[in-house]
Amino acid sequence: MSDEVGDVGPVELREQTLGVIAALLEAGLFVVGDLGPSGFEPWRLEPEAAVARIRTEWDVPEAPLHAGDACWLQITDKGQALARSLVDEAE
Repeated sequence: MSDEVGDVGPVELREQTLGVIAALLEAGLFVVGDLGPSGFEPWRLEPEAAVARIRTEWDVPEAPLHAGDACWLQITDKGQALARSLVDEAE
């Protein structure tokens, strides 16, 4: 697959994506969960366990992945503050 991350196969692309998700979770910029009847429902898992669960849910790297197939991510207040500061710096 050739795209913004270079020419990588589906397994490597999945692992790169999981690495980014792990970094976002560990930094407290996002939380992972599902959408349920009450809206976003965070998983009560440490980042490492959450990434392992996503890897299990995303079990066929070659198959198309659609929004919500493996998880949902929700930005935290800390993540929003960082995003705003980056936008402000760019302006």
